[in-house]
Amino acid sequence: MGVTTRHPDYTEHLREWETMRDALNDEVKDKGTIYLPMTDGMTHLAKTEKALADSFYASYKTRAVYPLWVKDAVRSMMGLVSRVKPNIVLPARMEGMRTNATSDGFSLQQLFLRTVREVLITGRRPMLVDVDDNGLPYIALYTAESAINWKESDQGGRQDLCLVVLQEQRSTATDEFSHESETVYRVLHMDEGRYIAYVANEAGQTIDGDIEPRNGRGQNIDYIPVVFCGSTDNAPGVDEVPLLTMAKSAISYYQLDADYRESLHKTAHPQAWVASEGEVTFNVTGPGTIWSLGSENAKVGYLEITGIGIEATAKAKEEQRNAAMEAGARVMDVGGTESGEARKARQADQHATLSSIVMTVASAIQQLLEYSAEMIGLPPEQVKQVEFTVEPDFLTHVIDPQALAQLNQALLARAISPDTYWGYLQKGVIPERSWEEELNLIETSSPE
Repeated sequence: MGVTTRHPDYTEHLREWETMRDALNDEVKDKGTIYLPMTDGMTHLAKTEKALADSFYASYKTRAVYPLWVKDAVRSMMGLVSRVKPNIVLPARMEGMRTNATSDGFSLQQLFLRTVREVLITGRRPMLVDVDDNGLPYIALYTAESAINWKESDQGGRQDLCLVVLQEQRSTATDEFSHESETVYRVLHMDEGRYIAYVANEAGQTIDGDIEPRNGRGQNIDYIPVVFCGSTDNAPGVDEVPLLTMAKSAISYYQLDADYRESLHKTAHPQAWVASEGEVTFNVTGPGTIWSLGSENAKVGYLEITGIGIEATAKAKEEQRNAAMEAGARVMDVGGTESGEARKARQADQHATLSSIVMTVASAIQQLLEYSAEMIGLPPEQVKQVEFTVEPDFLTHVIDPQALAQLNQALLARAISPDTYWGYLQKGVIPERSWEEELNLIETSSPE
């Protein structure tokens, strides 16, 4: 066992993640026989005439259509999520993270959107808190495929991470135009209650020696500041992939479509045949073509398939389409007019929905921000001030002009607070609060 050792759950789910990447990025057709095997006839022909079999397969694959259901679903869901505006509260020393939170310089809002998208695709997003050379915290993002190993053990009386191994690509470029890189492994582990990190190559040799991060007060850090954001919770274990069922249905549809279009092709292009004792001269077939058969007893004709199986294949395709749409609808379950109890009953048999994913991602970012506050040495009372919350309300709000006019009059008469008026403009509903709370908001607001 060495630094490249993979967690059993990683090995078990790696193929699912690869399938999702291919399904999303339209690489299913590029992967050839991985997703679309040769027919039995092509396989048999390939034993003696490989070039000819490959030619037949290329035509078979080209005619097939792979549906971009997964890409379309992710785009639609992210359109809904983009309407969600996180509520962010940061201590003064962390205000810079509002607009520059990640290692590549993106804001907390963008971190939220990028994480939701990644969780939709793989059900997993590992994230690490670190501090730059200026002592400012940032969040480093990894993919599900990057976190190859992890362990939990008793840390201070509770189960917590004691090991995380993250696979990275480090540039080995010799000039500004080169893209050469090597694979390295960032090892984060606990040693006698202290968080220590180092980087090793594939041979297990240390490239960057032990780094013992300390917080802003010069103290050792007693935990690994990594959060595994998942589709149902933020535990280190691998969560379900929300759109995997849709991806599998899309691939099945693609395979069926290949057979369907092959049948249509053969139905529309019957095979010519000729039986003659003499020499037959012809190179092409089609309207206006003359064949010289070379014998009085020669016979010609066409072999035409009846296409009996075409209808069954078309029906199977439709079933896969319906299965994909149903799977996407379950994940995109954003509610509507049904009551909360009705929704709870309907969701009892499902796990990751868009709403639950959004809440899980917000919880993960909240934890990362708390880690950031602790790592720069903020006192506990300021750590508790950190807040990153969302309300997963994806519905389009309609503003009632009459209600807005009445609220405007009430605002001018100081019968409601500006906060209530603004809340209605933003969300189409009057914020819920007690009269005492509303009165306090009115009294503390400026008359102007």
